[in-house]
Amino acid sequence: MEASMLRFRRVLPLWVAVAWLVGCGPQPTPEVVVPQGFEPTQVTPDASDVTFKMAISGRPRTLDPGLATDNQSAQIVRNTFEGLMSFDREAGPIRYGVAHNYTLSEDGRVYTFELRDTTWSDGTPLTAQDFVYAWKRVLYPSTASEYAWLLTDIARIKGADELNTGRDNGEPLGVVALDDRTLQVTLDEPVAFFLDLVAFPTFAPIPSRADQDGVAWNDAGTWISNGPFVLDLGSSPNRFVLRRNDQYWDLENVGLAHVEISVFEDDDTRIAAFDAGDLDWTGPQPLPMLELQSLAARREFRQDATLAVEYLVFNTAFGPLSDQRVREAIDLAIDRNAIVTGTLGGEGQPAYGFVPPIPGYPASAGHGHGNPEYGSTDADKARGLLKEAGFPNGAGFPTLHYLYPSSNSNAKRVGELIKKQLAETLSIELSLDGKPLIEVLDTMQKHDFELARAAWVADFVDPISFLGVWASNSQQNDAGWKNSEYDALLLKASKVQDRGARYELYKNAESILDQDVPVSPLYFKSQTYLLGSDVEGFAPHKLDVHLLKYVKKRHE
Repeated sequence: MEASMLRFRRVLPLWVAVAWLVGCGPQPTPEVVVPQGFEPTQVTPDASDVTFKMAISGRPRTLDPGLATDNQSAQIVRNTFEGLMSFDREAGPIRYGVAHNYTLSEDGRVYTFELRDTTWSDGTPLTAQDFVYAWKRVLYPSTASEYAWLLTDIARIKGADELNTGRDNGEPLGVVALDDRTLQVTLDEPVAFFLDLVAFPTFAPIPSRADQDGVAWNDAGTWISNGPFVLDLGSSPNRFVLRRNDQYWDLENVGLAHVEISVFEDDDTRIAAFDAGDLDWTGPQPLPMLELQSLAARREFRQDATLAVEYLVFNTAFGPLSDQRVREAIDLAIDRNAIVTGTLGGEGQPAYGFVPPIPGYPASAGHGHGNPEYGSTDADKARGLLKEAGFPNGAGFPTLHYLYPSSNSNAKRVGELIKKQLAETLSIELSLDGKPLIEVLDTMQKHDFELARAAWVADFVDPISFLGVWASNSQQNDAGWKNSEYDALLLKASKVQDRGARYELYKNAESILDQDVPVSPLYFKSQTYLLGSDVEGFAPHKLDVHLLKYVKKRHE
């Protein structure tokens, strides 16, 4: 998911031991997570009318779980819808959600989920057919879901690719409601992290009867969902109010009555609101680096390690950027150490490959400038490549426009440093173009940009969560880059169960990404924020997922 542009790329854990099982029979039921220091009986049915207030940096693009890709939308969708499985509070093993049990076939391809006897927020029964309908809807070409590739290429659901591409060969989709409380999913190949995937919002159910009847189930006035919260009528375009869902199956463990999510377009206003007591959490947008040193001294300051990368994405169809030599020259001219030590104040890690550090996966050295013996840049090679491409010393090179969300002061400061570096090394002029986040996302999706700053947070803990973004058929491939060898390696890896062998194939694919340079990784980031001292149950999460059902506020 994109981070400040989340694309729900933002992500799902691979250390789920049960996902590796190949034997059949019921699996052990994960315990329901209860925030540390609280017992379920301490939460009253009205949650003592407690309200939690948080910020987001732009308006959500959609509140439809099948279409949501940005982090702003994710904050609402994740807390109002729930899939078969659910994230843990602290990024531990995956938990049961709507499902309360499952069996797995001996060949690791057929999952049979037993669903809870639960309802939608309007009191109508939630059935297995709601999952079938929702997943088919994501796959229909007319839906144009950017996350359809999670079902086709990552989850490898039988018949999903045929449905998504309109190639009807008569093979039914491998998602079947055996009865109202039993859902069976058949995969083309075993997928080690499949249980993590079905916790992702794209796999959430939607109220099929309401959708088929034309009810606007994702509007505040007629909202219908199945998660711990529902959208309230008090919502507006810049302020979203969630109230506790009285129909939720785990109601007794929801510690908040309301959640207020407000849009803040600049960092100063957001921090001022926190200082005034109008926010309990400054939200998923990182704190401004200019103020980080002073903010870090505060008791409310938090910094969490995340699987996330900040990067530049090139529109490979745009003029000179269609030339790999130009893209590599720009990549080689960027001093990532200066970005991290200067602009970011030492927060972060220089990135020379697109995949952040994952246990067992070898780090990329990019074009060699990630290797200490080469230094952090290669100015001579960069100038040589630009000259080969027909722009000696930058002569004749057009002004490049750097697109970034205007609400993100860090993105602006990074852009200012890159502008200076490109001017000094390549004599390339960079123009900074800040726009509201929702405009940035729409512009990138339409490929109507030249160079853009973006961020990606893992959807699950596996390299494919990052590398899959740049597959030719990925609707999140904003670079418009295509490479058949890269695609073939990802497809081959998807069929390999041995982690070491799969990671080796991923590494080979990432090498192609490094050499062709549709993107230029900048740094691996951590998440910084301010959290009210009376908030409990809010825990660090490497996927930057925070389910508010676990949050409580201590009464003074």
